[in-house]
Amino acid sequence: MTSLPQTLPKRFSIEILKNGSWAKVKEIDGNARRLVKIAVDELCEGVRYTLLETYGAAESKTFLFMAE
Repeated sequence: MTSLPQTLPKRFSIEILKNGSWAKVKEIDGNARRLVKIAVDELCEGVRYTLLETYGAAESKTFLFMAE
């Protein structure tokens, strides 16, 4: 198996803004995928992605973040 890219998000969280407060709805640890889909199934005022760890890189880039 080839190694994962150092810039790949390994650990991150998703939060939603509801009634003026942020609440964590999901934290992913050990991610090994480039495309991650997370169902929230709640009406909210905002969505926040927070990168917590990569596979070694000091920085990572998110090329698409979509909420529907």
